[in-house]
Amino acid sequence: MDEHEIEKTLNEYEYYRAQAEALKRNMDLINTSLAELEMIGKSLDEIKKLGKQNEILMPIGGDSFVKASIVDADKILINLGAGVVAEKDISNAKGDFEQRIKELEQVRGELAERWRAVSSKLEELAPKVQEIIASQEGRRG
Repeated sequence: MDEHEIEKTLNEYEYYRAQAEALKRNMDLINTSLAELEMIGKSLDEIKKLGKQNEILMPIGGDSFVKASIVDADKILINLGAGVVAEKDISNAKGDFEQRIKELEQVRGELAERWRAVSSKLEELAPKVQEIIASQEGRRG
């Protein structure tokens, strides 16, 4: 293998390795978002069951909680971004969250498919890279 082919192979391997890592990070982020959305759905179910004027423990961060009372068990406030908040009834909000879960699961499936393709390419390139490494070590030794 000449120097140009060696450089091309190593660059291609690095490119696919970086892509695989980025895809894995994105899948991890999606999995975190899915877990959060599922937790929201369960929390909404519990709030609906409790009804008004029931005391709950509200998380305030750092594994700390404050006692709070539910004033309206039928509506929630949803942050839409840029400082905008919308009030929605729990049923509609749950539907929105369920739709978001479906969308994220679809994206996760697409990312997983791309990750498998990239991993396959890495497996294909691995023997060439091992050969290059072995020949480089042979030159040094």
